Amino acid sequence: MLQSVVTSEVTAGLSLLSDQEIEAIAVDAWQGLSDVGDVDDLVRRREVEVVPERNLPDGFDGLALPHKLLVRPSRIRGLWVLRVLHELAHHWLASRFHTHADAWRLTLALAWPAFRVRRGLRSLEIPEWALTLRVLILEESRVISAA
Repeated sequence: MLQSVVTSEVTAGLSLLSDQEIEAIAVDAWQGLSDVGDVDDLVRRREVEVVPERNLPDGFDGLALPHKLLVRPSRIRGLWVLRVLHELAHHWLASRFHTHADAWRLTLALAWPAFRVRRGLRSLEIPEWALTLRVLILEESRVISAA
């Protein structure tokens, strides 16, 4: 179900932020991190705490608070990483007018920013469908042409 919701939001043209704005935020998020950086490095860089929270309301896999991200746990590492990245995206966009589609686009950009694609570096561990969606976004936005 998550796959269809994310794909619908990202491909429906509901984004307010440009591809360039999304990529710039992702570059800023990764600034100063090593080539082997991971989701935990991004969390530390943002200076927030991730708290596994099983008791979120139905339909919610996370909640971004000012200094804390509440994230529904998962036994599947890629899904956990995707959820953490999504709450990080909401946190990064909190001061900007944006849609949920923008948050998902930033989630995917944080998982595999264009500069990491250009350098031949792997994405963070996210579900295969999410990685495929990221590649589609890069191709359609022409960001990949510079990659």
